[in-house]
Amino acid sequence: MYEKEKQLGRVTIDFSKVTSNIGGDFYVYIDEEGVPKWTSVKAVGFVLYDTNYRIPDNGKLELEGEVGTKVVGPSGLNLEVSGYLQLGIVYLDSKGVEQVAEMQGFRISFNEEAPLTYTEENQTIVYNMYYPN
Repeated sequence: MYEKEKQLGRVTIDFSKVTSNIGGDFYVYIDEEGVPKWTSVKAVGFVLYDTNYRIPDNGKLELEGEVGTKVVGPSGLNLEVSGYLQLGIVYLDSKGVEQVAEMQGFRISFNEEAPLTYTEENQTIVYNMYYPN
């Protein structure tokens, strides 16, 4: 008897509409010695603020699994939540140390439903970035 070869499926998570803003300047509140200060910082990366999941700087996350099995994102990225997620910015402070600040009013979300299981066809989830009014 031959063992049936397992088929692998792929899901690409596309954050490029978010990461295309790396290098851009954004105004955020930062805590300077206990005092919140409204200031401009340059984005060196982005996170999902509530879970501290670091969005890959290249804008792509490739997931692979056996066809028919559940698609599960890495820790901090719940693909079952399709609502708007609070975005955080990663910036360098005056000492060159990475810091994270909430980007008030900035959210990301994917429009279509995320695939629940791996299929034979490659699947893509595209996250969009929403700016405050």
